[in-house]
Amino acid sequence: MKKTARAAAALLAGCLAFHGPAGAAAAAKSTCVSGASETALQLRTVQTELMVGALSCGATPRYNEFVKANQPALMAGHTQLSKFFDKSRGGQRAMNAFITKLANDASIRSVQDIAKFCQESGWLYDAILSPKRGDLAGFVAPLWVAQRHGFTSCKPPATYVVLGPNGPQEAAAPAPAPVPAAAPKAAADAGPVPTPRPKPGAVASR
Repeated sequence: MKKTARAAAALLAGCLAFHGPAGAAAAAKSTCVSGASETALQLRTVQTELMVGALSCGATPRYNEFVKANQPALMAGHTQLSKFFDKSRGGQRAMNAFITKLANDASIRSVQDIAKFCQESGWLYDAILSPKRGDLAGFVAPLWVAQRHGFTSCKPPATYVVLGPNGPQEAAAPAPAPVPAAAPKAAADAGPVPTPRPKPGAVASR
């Protein structure tokens, strides 16, 4: 792992402090999600995991391959996410805060254990870029990693799919991971930012 990649991860963790409206957090606890909205949340969660993996683990070419191959589905997911975060859920500001928190949490995990994070990111890339994957939304829905969006599913499955060295494996839902530590206080004035889109060559390849 190159020092520059780890430095980028640390910088991202420091800059993406979550300062969204309290209403977004309350909505996550008080309502359940289903259908197109749940799919949109899952897609954004996985896309953010892949984006942070690109920055932290030198996987930018793989991220660009993912975005290029799945652009229609990702754009549809973003449109649905905008509908989900309507005025009752805080609107655009709440959506930006949600996206920022996803990136912040993933970045903090990468800094806390870069080896583990990059290993899991590699498994996710292998699975999602596989020619045998099938429909993106259908593939992402049962992934345990896709449930990090923070909302409760109205109809959670009995089992989820966990990724590992042998590919996707069905398993009971793992115990919830501990909540990542708060971002450095120095970033307290950093407001919500949109998810960055790495360009080819922006980070060294794996």
